[in-house]
Amino acid sequence: MIWTLMCASAGGAVIALFVLAARRLILFYPALSAMLLGSFLISAVLLWTKFDGLGFKVYAARWMVAQPIIAALHVAVTIEAFIRVCLHFRAIRRFGAFLACIFAVVSVTVTYFIAGIRSPSWQHLAANLSRLLMNESLGCLLFLSLTVIFFAQFRFQDVGRNVRRHLVILGSLFVCLFLANLLIEVGSAGYGYAAAYQIIVTAGPAACYLAWAFGMTPDGETWKRLAFSGASVHSPVM
Repeated sequence: MIWTLMCASAGGAVIALFVLAARRLILFYPALSAMLLGSFLISAVLLWTKFDGLGFKVYAARWMVAQPIIAALHVAVTIEAFIRVCLHFRAIRRFGAFLACIFAVVSVTVTYFIAGIRSPSWQHLAANLSRLLMNESLGCLLFLSLTVIFFAQFRFQDVGRNVRRHLVILGSLFVCLFLANLLIEVGSAGYGYAAAYQIIVTAGPAACYLAWAFGMTPDGETWKRLAFSGASVHSPVM
């Protein structure tokens, strides 16, 4: 079942990528498109490694190489989501960069202290990479949460539908990845915890990929450019 879910995850990434391309939305979300492509390629390589009989050591080595790449793509798509929100506010300008730095510092600090509370028994490379993905997912989730909390003060309901849906789906992805890696750490690789990890880490992203495919529409990129005062000017993107 795990390999079926991994195939579903890879298929979901391809579907989302093709749908975004067909709707010309990859022009507005290049980091998201890169993440979808990277997810598909990584899943394809791991599946090929499994079914070609190259052995567990080769599979584990390729999995470990993939984790920093995935983390970097997650950071990129998080920054892109913040920029997409900022584009709705015509008066933000340089303050947006300052705001992003504040959110990043707060997110990293909170993540660091939460990570310091735990005392993991695993210290090998695979466990550290899993921990990296867990902490990165938490940090990105906190960054997105701060973004929504701050901009909700300024008629956030007028932000484009695609951006709002994108924030929800992306946040859901980070929740899935954080919980999956937290389970595997808490369970110390017990069979039940490992099975739950595999299900969440494959089925969760697959559902998010399909949500991007069906939730992101061309007319969702028509939005109003807002001032912090709440005034708005109609400014269609497409």
